[in-house]
Amino acid sequence: MQKMKEDTAQVKVAVPIRDLWKAMSSDIRHITTKILPDIVEEVELLEGDGGLGSILVFKFFPHVPKVSFQREKIVEFDESLHQIALEILEGGHLDHGFSSYTTGFKLTAVGEAETLIDVKVLYETKPEYTHIPGDTIKATFLYIKNLENYLLNAPS
Repeated sequence: MQKMKEDTAQVKVAVPIRDLWKAMSSDIRHITTKILPDIVEEVELLEGDGGLGSILVFKFFPHVPKVSFQREKIVEFDESLHQIALEILEGGHLDHGFSSYTTGFKLTAVGEAETLIDVKVLYETKPEYTHIPGDTIKATFLYIKNLENYLLNAPS
């Protein structure tokens, strides 16, 4: 069995930690279709209450290449530390060379109006698949950038 690989990154956003945490945790299934309107058609809560152990299905639009859905489980959820991690159980990246894929976020307040996001992607690739380090972070950065833009411009 191969060793789990890890890609990490850090990004600062101009959104207060309270708003960002709410968007990334309790509001994730309602906000994802708004921040990725051309990609995600629907987010369904299959199991749980949106916290630890909950299972979500992200359904993609038919025009999204090579993927129709991604089923994810919340495997880490700590409100006091502002940490959340989602593991892909089926679909998505698992259909594209990965045998295991978990994305974790840790939020840290930087003053009143900014938040530092530590991103960690833990993954294993299928033996025949060559992965370029850092590629795992690209989709996550798109999500974070779109989330920041949405929260900065959303009517309060």
